[in-house]
Amino acid sequence: MRYVLEFFTIILSHPTKFCQYYILLIENFNLYSDEDGVKHIRIKARPNKWHENDCPFCHKSCPAYDKHSSRPTTWRGLDWGGILVEVEYQTHRIICLEHGVYVAEVPWAYPGSRFTKDFDLTVAWFASYLPRSTTSYFMRVDWETVGRCVNRALHDLEPERSRRLDGLVNIGIDETSYKKGHKYITVIVNHDTNTVVWASEDHGKSVLEKFYKQLTPEQLSSIRVVTGDGAKWITECVNEYTPAVPVVLIPFT
Repeated sequence: MRYVLEFFTIILSHPTKFCQYYILLIENFNLYSDEDGVKHIRIKARPNKWHENDCPFCHKSCPAYDKHSSRPTTWRGLDWGGILVEVEYQTHRIICLEHGVYVAEVPWAYPGSRFTKDFDLTVAWFASYLPRSTTSYFMRVDWETVGRCVNRALHDLEPERSRRLDGLVNIGIDETSYKKGHKYITVIVNHDTNTVVWASEDHGKSVLEKFYKQLTPEQLSSIRVVTGDGAKWITECVNEYTPAVPVVLIPFT
C-alpha cells in the first residue's frame, strides 16, 4: 500500500508528464476499504481542457449543454495488485450538431460504459479464449457484464469484421440450441483456422441466406468444401449459392 501512495504522489506532482498520451489529468486519489474488506483506490480525474467538450461519437469539440453534475460518476478500472481501481469525474452534457445532446466524452471509457476502456478490452480478450464464467470470476464482474464489455470493445478489437469472410475455403454450418432448447443460433466456422466467422439467431434457410448474401463473388468462389449435418436447408443454400461445392456430411461441425 505504501508504494501505491508513493506512485500517485509522484503522478500528482507531474500530472501532464504521466498522462500526456491519455488526454486526461489526475487531480487527486483516495485509498479506502469497503465493508467486505476489499481495498479500493479512487482516482479523481478529468479530461484536459482541449477535450472536455468532445462528442463521444464523432469526437468533435461541441458547445456545453449544461454544467457539471454535482454527483460524480465512477468507472471501474483494471485491478492493481489486488486493489480495485476506480476513476471518478463529474460529467456534463454537450450538444453536437450531428448527434444531439449527450454526456461529453471521457477519454478513458466508451460511451455509456461504467468501466474504463482497458477494462472492457481486457474482458473481451479473456472472453475470446476462456469460458464466460471463468472471465466473470477472474475479473470480478457478473456474467452478463462480460457480454456488455465485449460489445463495447468489439469495434476496437475488430474494426473490419467483414474481413473474417475473406479467403474462406473449408467451412462448417451448424445450428445449436440454447436456453433449454427453446432458441437456436446458426453458426459458420472456418475449419482452416478453427474460428467462428459468422453467427445469427434462429436457424433455417432464410437465416443461412443472410450469410451467403453478405459474400462477394470473390468470397463465394474461394469456398471449396462445406460440412454439415445433412439438414435440407443447408444443402439447398449450398446448391443455390455455390452449386459446384460439395456438402460433406458429419455429425457435428
